[in-house]
Amino acid sequence: MLPLAALALSVPLYFEPNQGQAPAQVRYLATTSQYSLYLSDTAITTNFSNGGSLRMNLPRSSPEGLGSLPGKTHYYAGSDPSMWLTVPQYARVRYRAVFPGVDLVVYGKQHQLEYDWVVAPGADPASIRFAFSGASTMRVDEHGDLVLAAAGGEIRHRRPKIYQMQNGQRLEVDGGFILARNGEVRFRVGEYDRRGTLIIDPELVFSTGFGGSPIRVNFPGTHSIVSDTGTGIALDGRQHLCRRNRLLHGFSFDSLGAARAAIGLLPTAVPLCRKAKL
Repeated sequence: MLPLAALALSVPLYFEPNQGQAPAQVRYLATTSQYSLYLSDTAITTNFSNGGSLRMNLPRSSPEGLGSLPGKTHYYAGSDPSMWLTVPQYARVRYRAVFPGVDLVVYGKQHQLEYDWVVAPGADPASIRFAFSGASTMRVDEHGDLVLAAAGGEIRHRRPKIYQMQNGQRLEVDGGFILARNGEVRFRVGEYDRRGTLIIDPELVFSTGFGGSPIRVNFPGTHSIVSDTGTGIALDGRQHLCRRNRLLHGFSFDSLGAARAAIGLLPTAVPLCRKAKL
């Protein structure tokens, strides 16, 4: 059997609907080894393990989960079954009509976050405008990357790949980021066939300085996380381990100091239970 950390890091990024395991304004959440994500109607917030955060502000739009996955996420808080949760997992989240004729699709590529702006035929990509809160500096570098400094690390939005699909062929379109003086981010898009759908796809890259990423589960008594490791395992104020790297949640200690763990494995989602000395 693989070690727990290795199992955790082997599962691609997925999204969970908020059913009480996060603050009320959050619609969907996800976690990587470096950060956790809260998706609300007006923002995508990246929460780093050092306490910092970065918020991508959007016009109000209700996100929806797409691509239902066979796995489930289980949260066990204490010994009261009424406090336990089992929630579904989705491959991506779509914000519909963020701008007229423009959707935003958020998804994972292995363990990293990706997002696409999907511009419908006839819609105007110049309508896309968004801003960030929590960045100490922002710039577009000589490579055309949008570079943000936040929470002691660097978040790099690579120069977007802009393209259309026609007859099974990917046609590249010229373009890049525009950073206005007020901090608003827009896109420069070259000539393309406005009768077809346009995809704007920036690749997101995080520096390695952000550390592990525990969740602060929204159950009574499980917010106070006092320790963390690079794999995102943390001990809370009631001696529960809160684990958010896709495989296990809500360890609890018995009187002998052993941990009972529930592990959900993708794609079968068959529970595998074990006791491990910590």
